[in-house]
Amino acid sequence: SVLLALMALQFRRYEANQVFAFDFGGSIRLASLGMGGDWHDLGGELTAGTETSVALQPLAGIFHTPERAWAADWLVAILTREGVTITPEVKEHLWTALTSLASAPMEERTITGLTVLLQSNDLKRALQPYCVGGPYGRLLDAEAENLGEAPILAFETEGLLGTGAA
Repeated sequence: SVLLALMALQFRRYEANQVFAFDFGGSIRLASLGMGGDWHDLGGELTAGTETSVALQPLAGIFHTPERAWAADWLVAILTREGVTITPEVKEHLWTALTSLASAPMEERTITGLTVLLQSNDLKRALQPYCVGGPYGRLLDAEAENLGEAPILAFETEGLLGTGAA
């Protein structure tokens, strides 16, 4: 862990650099904070609700067809993990809702926005944990992405990887 932190921080000597570190067990926390970086606990509540908390908007780019195809596959994986049987009808519901959502303003392209457009209550229920108010909503259902602007961004994954959604 110490060697990996040293290697990551050695990269700082190069011009226009930025370090992204995915941590497990907090081993790079002090090094990143000591170098003026940001440390985010993706699976915990330590940074939740603060202006520096990580927020992702995975459906932001669905106005591009390839990005929409990726989003459909990603959502199928989530639905499968939530116990939904994937049929051609389920895929059609997803694609239709994603296509409608693609024309919405950027800040409305969220998982919550998608659930409003879905015609199936089973799909809506399966996506609820990933919406605002659900356990993963603070991370995955943002109206805009926020990763931070620091030259070193460290993301603690221990709490996140310990969940079934990982």
